Amino acid sequence: MNFEHRGFSLRLDKDDAIERRPTILIIGERLRTFLREALNEIYLIEEVSTSEEGIRFAKREVPDLIITALRAESPDNESLCFQLKHSETTNHIPVVILSELNDPSSRMKSFYFGADDYMWLPLQDVELQIRIENLIQSRRTLRQKFSKEIQLKPSIEVLSKDERFLQQIMTVMNANMTNHLFGSQQFADQMGVSHRHLSRKLMALTGQSCNEFIRQTRLRCAAELLNKKTGNVKEVAHRVGFNNLSYFAKCFKEFHNYSPSDYSKRSEQ
Repeated sequence: MNFEHRGFSLRLDKDDAIERRPTILIIGERLRTFLREALNEIYLIEEVSTSEEGIRFAKREVPDLIITALRAESPDNESLCFQLKHSETTNHIPVVILSELNDPSSRMKSFYFGADDYMWLPLQDVELQIRIENLIQSRRTLRQKFSKEIQLKPSIEVLSKDERFLQQIMTVMNANMTNHLFGSQQFADQMGVSHRHLSRKLMALTGQSCNEFIRQTRLRCAAELLNKKTGNVKEVAHRVGFNNLSYFAKCFKEFHNYSPSDYSKRSEQ
């Protein structure tokens, strides 16, 4: 996937090329043709006409990025951006405001309400593409960071709404670690959200489905327990919710590249 512009091109990493195309939600009638032509070959484009439709769509489908040129506010006088950034379902989604007016006060107000970028028009396609890709890549990097750095401890430092959400899911996971019947629906019930909401939020923040997240968290905990010599392989398997020892060994080796027994011996060296 390339961005071409007069003698230079921005090429996305190979790993990005094989991922699903990110979805961009365009809210509003104006500029729709310009945005579709500039972005359609790179992203999946969804379009709605009003801010109310945009909020409903964003909460239901959770796009990767939202672009709006609307100035209209909701009936309760809260801006579209403000509502998106104060909903747990959508607060992680980058929001881009486009404006044909070179108005610094409007720009500052948009950032105050939580916009991630504010672009003045006219705007070259390549600049729009690069700035959008930077936002999407930054979210992807943050998602990878969360996925790698989630610690199985309740003392995780809280710096943002996303991290508070992750702290909550780790609290639920820790409470259910030994329960081999604990699955995605029970996860959603204990989080107090719908299964769809939890699935989409986890995918956005960690790149994992509910079941993948549960399994990988169990396997990370198993590795920690084996490192600390808290029991033999069978005991550790039961402590992290696996009641089938052969299945535990299979999953552990696929995730850690060592069998549980080899991993335990390796930690002794």
